[in-house]
Amino acid sequence: MKRLGRLLAIVLLVGCGPVAGGSDARLSQIGEMYQQGDYTTAVSQLTEYVQEHPDNAQAWTLLGESHAKLMQPEKAQAAYESALQANPRYLFALTGLGNVYSQQGKLEEAMQTYEQAIEVDPNDAHTYTGMAVVALQMGDNEKALPLAIKGYELAPTEPVMAENLALAYHYNGDIPNRDKYAKIVAELDGVESEYLEAIFSGKLSLREN
Repeated sequence: MKRLGRLLAIVLLVGCGPVAGGSDARLSQIGEMYQQGDYTTAVSQLTEYVQEHPDNAQAWTLLGESHAKLMQPEKAQAAYESALQANPRYLFALTGLGNVYSQQGKLEEAMQTYEQAIEVDPNDAHTYTGMAVVALQMGDNEKALPLAIKGYELAPTEPVMAENLALAYHYNGDIPNRDKYAKIVAELDGVESEYLEAIFSGKLSLREN
């Protein structure tokens, strides 16, 4: 059984992400719908918005995120690709597309997309931790570990960074460090990670059986 869990802690698309800084009021309102979890309405509003503003990479990216939240990976992929047509170096679209590829099992495509994201921002923690998970999915444990470490070093207060580092140590057979970072996840989240426990016990796996 395979589960990606919190592959990436997506940066919120309002306030500190793609729709921040100079976006119009309408797009900001749609972003608030996304933050509130009203993804269906966000998709409806964004579909109309991008028809009027086809070159707005922010809007296309938020549409991709909304489709991803609704478990519609093909539509999410199409939206991210449209964002990248508008702006080929748009970081949030690149990481979003990498996420979707990873979830679809398109691991080579995911890794290539994350590598493009690193070229845009070599200090984006979410890209490194995403690459680490993809490397683990590929069975390349040695490659995964330094990527997971880099992600954690860049954003040590985000639970997903510690979680994926614990996974990397687990698949590399380093149980003491695995347990160390699993404990950090629990401290950051306020609860032990059932996902990590399932991986550690063999009930779940990042890889296809």
